Amino acid sequence: MLKKRDLPAVAPIPGIKFDLDKIKDELSKIEHLWEDIYKANPGITKLHDPSFVHNAYRNLKEIPLMVMPPELMKVADDFELEDLGATLRDRIRNKKAKGSNLPPTANEMVWDYQTDACKGTYFEEALLSQFSAPVCRARLHYLAPGMNLDPHIDYDPSYGVRIVCPISGTEECINQFWVNGEYQEYNLPADGRVWFLNTGFKHGVVNNGKEPRIALLATLKSQEDIECLKLTS
Repeated sequence: MLKKRDLPAVAPIPGIKFDLDKIKDELSKIEHLWEDIYKANPGITKLHDPSFVHNAYRNLKEIPLMVMPPELMKVADDFELEDLGATLRDRIRNKKAKGSNLPPTANEMVWDYQTDACKGTYFEEALLSQFSAPVCRARLHYLAPGMNLDPHIDYDPSYGVRIVCPISGTEECINQFWVNGEYQEYNLPADGRVWFLNTGFKHGVVNNGKEPRIALLATLKSQEDIECLKLTS
């Protein structure tokens, strides 16, 4: 099982490429669905630091493409932070174990139910046909011009594999990473390539442009598609 230090901070996934014209055509049909992160991610905001959530609420909008099944979405908020574990270490351990004792909201692997914005569209085709690993928690991101997403850590790639396909507004957008004390910057072009993001390291995004940065994000449940990215000593 590859962990964060076995992998680069950012890298394109070989052999995976999305048709941006088709993505933009699909997006034009659902642009009225952009919503704030509280509505787009019921319950998930309770899992993050409040200051990070406040920053994301001000600067970010989303369109969910994969969520929990309807019966679980109805109870997405029905848990307390202590239900994840008594201490921070316990919460991290329990989340990594993907245990049935977790509230479903805290298990990203069950966020694989397609929304109407995904079913029967090119989003569904691209996400389900090109990866060896199953996909979950897919969504569209809108980062407002001149805004940022605060530095944060999500989870190690041994839990889930974060991927991103930039769609537009990326020319002056910086993806920031802090890897073993070293600050790194990346610009990911909107050319159809799909990138691995090592979210086990602290990372953030700064949109220095005058256009919103729009991207498709998702999680792979396993590592088949990134095994080729393993660092060599």
